[in-house]
Formats: sequence, structure tokens, C-alpha cells
Amino acid sequence: LNELVQGNIRLAFMIAETCKRNNSISSLYDPRDIFGKYYENRINKLLSIEKTYLILRCIALITFVKQVDLSELDLYSDLFSFLNIERNEFKEIIRYLEKEDIISIFENEIVEMNDQCLSNYLEYYVYFHKKAVRLRDIFINLFPKYKRNIISMLNQTLNVFFNNEDLSFIKDERIKAFISKFINCDLFTNISLGKIYKEFEYFDNLKKISGIIDLMVEYSDHIDIIDYKTSNIDDEEYNVQVRTYMDYIVRTFNKPTNGYLYSLRKGIYRKI
Repeated sequence: LNELVQGNIRLAFMIAETCKRNNSISSLYDPRDIFGKYYENRINKLLSIEKTYLILRCIALITFVKQVDLSELDLYSDLFSFLNIERNEFKEIIRYLEKEDIISIFENEIVEMNDQCLSNYLEYYVYFHKKAVRLRDIFINLFPKYKRNIISMLNQTLNVFFNNEDLSFIKDERIKAFISKFINCDLFTNISLGKIYKEFEYFDNLKKISGIIDLMVEYSDHIDIIDYKTSNIDDEEYNVQVRTYMDYIVRTFNKPTNGYLYSLRKGIYRKI
């Protein structure tokens, strides 16, 4: 139980509720079972109306970008096209999801998922269970422009719902190789022992600059910064970029900090 929960009190509660409801502890051995049974009634109700796959595609968009600004829908025009969603349809589904307490709309503009655990499950449900959006199509159409979103989605879903060594559910061999190189990279061997920051955004008051760190892992005695690049990791500008991150993090966290560049296409990395 401790290994599965990893300090997540909400997940511990979900496990307890699921085991109690089913009078069984079998759910402890499969996160997909835990989430599926816990959210079963809610998901069934959500998808009980027509336009099931439109709802799933709209959820795919929201979980993919994390936040949607309804006043700036032009920003997502390529995603609307890729997911085959009309804007008026999206707005209609947004209101339905708000009514069902799946999302919140802040100041009538900013759309976010209401519940992080539910968001994690819906991401798995849409991309891997129902396959409303295929991984192969995501890589072909959205990489490298949305590389951060793709890596974040894969990272989250694989860590929560799958044994990282079991990629049999991925049929496309190129994508399987891509993901296998990523999750088996020795940079991530002890990642479960650290505190993970994804797309860590900061503003450096000293230098008056801002930045977004793709992945930062804080361990007890040091911090690793990992910056994703599509292919090339030898550009001197990238070295400067990561050193800038490292300088800020050392001053802020007061811990020894390592910086790495990781090539998504080649599956290799280089220490700065």
C-alpha cells in the first residue's frame, strides 16, 4: 500500500473506499482497477449522453494542455483541427463538463480539471483505455511542437497506471522504442525517491528573467534538472540555458544541482 500510494493521501482514501465497496483487497494490486472502480459511476453518468467521443476528445484537449483560456481559443486551433472539434461544440461540452463537476471555469475564462486524481484517470481513460486519440497520431501530428505536453502525459500515465517495463499495450514499434529509451534512461532510475517538478516555472528577481524547466527532481542531497530537446543537444545556447536554470535553483534551494540535456529522438543525454 505504501509503495502504491507514495504519500498521496487522496489515493489512499480511494483505495480504502474501493476495497470497502467491493469487500476485497484485490484492487490494491492494480491502479487501473482502483481508479476505474472508484470513478466508475461518475464516468458512466458522464458518458451516458450522446456525443460520447466528442466529450472524450474535449477532455483529451483539456488534460493535454492543463489549462484552456476560453478568451483565446485561437491558441488551440491546431489542436481543435487535430482532434476534429468545432469551437461551438467545445464550448457546449465545456458547459456540460462544468455542470457535471468535472472542470472549473475561473472568471468565466480559464478552464481546468477539478480533481487531479480524476484528471490522471481521464488521461489514461481517453488515451489508453478508450483510445479516443491514438498515440501514433499524437506523435505524427503534434511532435515536436507539443513535446512538453506529450512527455508530461506519458510520464504521468506510465508512472501511475503501468509497469514501466511492460509496454506491450503500445503497438507502434517506433513509439514503443521512443518511450522505452525514455523510461529506461538511467537519469530516471531513482526518480521515485525524489520530489518531481514538471514544467517548473520561475522568475529570477536577481537577474530579472523567467524560465520554465522541463523536469526537475529534488532528492535529499541534490537536485537534477533535465531539459528536453527534440534531437540536437550539442548547441552552446542550450548549455547557457541550463546553466541559467542551475544558477537560480542553487540559490533558491541551496542544494548541489546537476543539469542535463536529453535528446528525445535519440534517447541520449549529456551532462552540463
